[in-house]
Amino acid sequence: MDTLEFLKANGVRLLHADKSEAISLGWWETTENLENIIGKTVWICDFRNSAKDIFGKPIRAIAPKQVAVCDAENAKKVIFYSPIYFREVGKNGKLKSTEINAVDNTGFHAHAGASVQIFEDRDECVACYKKLLEKAIQERKAAMETVAADIRKLEEEAANL
Repeated sequence: MDTLEFLKANGVRLLHADKSEAISLGWWETTENLENIIGKTVWICDFRNSAKDIFGKPIRAIAPKQVAVCDAENAKKVIFYSPIYFREVGKNGKLKSTEINAVDNTGFHAHAGASVQIFEDRDECVACYKKLLEKAIQERKAAMETVAADIRKLEEEAANL
């Protein structure tokens, strides 16, 4: 599930200034019931190719990892579009210092970026990550085929001169 679904599933409400419920991560003022999830341990993952350079660095590549849910108010960096962020749980059970935003940086003004996928179960997270990788691979294969077709077209043009 994405961040908004995770918040709702755990009874957290995002509210506008007039206390009406917000329907997106892009525009909200306060929260209710955030304590329901702070400290909770979950699994997250994400992998998406960059539309600008499909063969370059992905927008975000987060292999399945166990994390603790943290209050964005206590983060060292500014957390946009979400009342929470994550910190990875180390092998010794202690939280690592790296802060992972719940949404990526593709958002703009009132439109939140894309969320990480959040799971209670490791196996579900791994299965989702595999699907994300398979999608990324297919996108890259399709892009390679487009490039190959373009090269073939140029080769034919050069041969017919």
